[in-house]
Amino acid sequence: TSDKISFAGMHIGVSKEQFCRALHLSPAYELSGEPRPGGVMEFTATVLLDEQAVATGMGLNKKQAEQLAAERALAALGV
Repeated sequence: TSDKISFAGMHIGVSKEQFCRALHLSPAYELSGEPRPGGVMEFTATVLLDEQAVATGMGLNKKQAEQLAAERALAALGV
């Protein structure tokens, strides 16, 4: 039998939560922001699992950066 979980077509917030619950993981995020020209902030979020960096995402707001980091973490983990 296969324990592979498919989250294709699901909203990233839901798939991240279900993925972590299924594997008993508690992801953490490191978040930083840097000012850009014109007063725009650019945020960087890094997903950590067991204190190890898994993926990073950047965006113009915190939510966007965290969602991109979560998508990349799921891809890196083969989900």
